[in-house]
Amino acid sequence: MDVRRKLYNIDHATTKDYLSAGLTQLRSLYLIFSLIYLCFLGFWIMVCFKKVRYVYRMHLLMVVLLVITSAHFICAAAEQHYVKVAGTTPHPHGWDVIFYMFQLIRNGLFFTVIMLIGIGRCLWKLLAFHKPFIKSIAMKQ
Repeated sequence: MDVRRKLYNIDHATTKDYLSAGLTQLRSLYLIFSLIYLCFLGFWIMVCFKKVRYVYRMHLLMVVLLVITSAHFICAAAEQHYVKVAGTTPHPHGWDVIFYMFQLIRNGLFFTVIMLIGIGRCLWKLLAFHKPFIKSIAMKQ
């Protein structure tokens, strides 16, 4: 005896929706977030091209962070779409692997950007504070 059970909601009286009621709108929310991050990316690239004299590697790292975050949300939306339509992803762990890979890269890159911004500001204040002291020592020698 083979027993199978399928749990789904009915959307618009004809379509099967395998996501729970709370997760149904998550796919479009992920796509909206992805588009927002792509708009931020376009704005950031425009600012970097206008102020090319002041662009450092840190600014390029922020561009990579925005690209990775947008790709992360696109993969999450694709995974939610396949679960909504078919009840599971077409390849059991295909989108999961890409999703978690982008999430790992995004979190590591975000931590690195925050640390570099913090270190840069501390070093800038440290050098600005000690610059007269270093200059006076150099003049005595």
